[in-house]
Amino acid sequence: MQSYARVYPAHDAQAAAQAMLLRRLRRHRVFVVEAARDPYATSIAVSFRHAARRLSLDIAGNELWDERRSTPAELATRIRSSGADAVVLAGLLNYGFSADVVAQLRS
Repeated sequence: MQSYARVYPAHDAQAAAQAMLLRRLRRHRVFVVEAARDPYATSIAVSFRHAARRLSLDIAGNELWDERRSTPAELATRIRSSGADAVVLAGLLNYGFSADVVAQLRS
């Protein structure tokens, strides 16, 4: 029988890496979207905002997003109007973020 293991980074390390990547890509205004029904999302969002401040990235906006109360198009409109040049989706795709959200952000 073969074994399988997957290592997840600590939330603060993952968030710091995201912030470092955005800085390297010369993104300076970040909109943070947190999936409302995902317990994992809050810790990622909080850790990312902390790391972003340490790296002098501006938080253009924050949104606690619940797909039951707002459409992906409405979310994308709020993000665009913020002037953000990057978006962090804090949460899992199967916990509130759908392919529709990503498609709306790319259109």
